[in-house]
Amino acid sequence: MTSLIKIVSAVLIGIVFVLPSVASADFTITEIMFDPKDSDSSAGSEWIEVKNEGSEAVDLTTWLFFEANTNHGITSIEGGSEIPAGGYAVISRDTTAFKNFFTGFSGPLFKASFSLSDNETLGLKNDKDGVILSSITYTSDWGAKNDGNSLQKSGTAWIAVAPTP
Repeated sequence: MTSLIKIVSAVLIGIVFVLPSVASADFTITEIMFDPKDSDSSAGSEWIEVKNEGSEAVDLTTWLFFEANTNHGITSIEGGSEIPAGGYAVISRDTTAFKNFFTGFSGPLFKASFSLSDNETLGLKNDKDGVILSSITYTSDWGAKNDGNSLQKSGTAWIAVAPTP
């Protein structure tokens, strides 16, 4: 009986120390501004919003933004590099244009070099050779083409509405 208690105790202790390290990040793309109205610089430029649906804070700068079959590094500009569980962040092509247009934005802001095109797959990866862990293939047929709107995830659908980064 004593050896059974020791085994059970060892397993429980192992679970306590292993489980926190198994918690994973699960980023979801929640908003896409792929074709701002007028010129990019006067309309906030191109950007995406992501949500950390994982169970712990994650350093977004260790991830890659995948677009045009290219891995783009992500750099923290404002608000730190960690996104808390349930938190949102914006990844922008032109962070100065974004901040000038969305003057009330106070969340984490990141920069990546990209140029969004119609009908392309966007995604997030945590390894350059790894699998895309969150992706969306959008098309301008969904709306938000040069009209001031962005594409926003609403449940399982995407809708074109006023941007809300």
